[in-house]
Amino acid sequence: MSAVIEVPQLESWFLIDWPEAGRPSVMMEFGTRAEAEAAQLAAFGDAGRAPGSAFRLTIRSALAMLEDAELREALAAWDLEFSDL
Repeated sequence: MSAVIEVPQLESWFLIDWPEAGRPSVMMEFGTRAEAEAAQLAAFGDAGRAPGSAFRLTIRSALAMLEDAELREALAAWDLEFSDL
């Protein structure tokens, strides 16, 4: 009998700056959701999530970003920025 090996799903997570009156932009990419959440909290605390703040930080997976047109554009811009390096 063969053993079943579970392979964790690898998916990038992104810290997104999404101003209320603007377009979203990718700030950073992380390997796990926990890393992205820790960075958000360390850098901005709860202020980044406050409804009345000048910016709203959110965390999204790569798959979730591909499902939204504005986030797809932000991801494409992020990719383009780093493809020239």
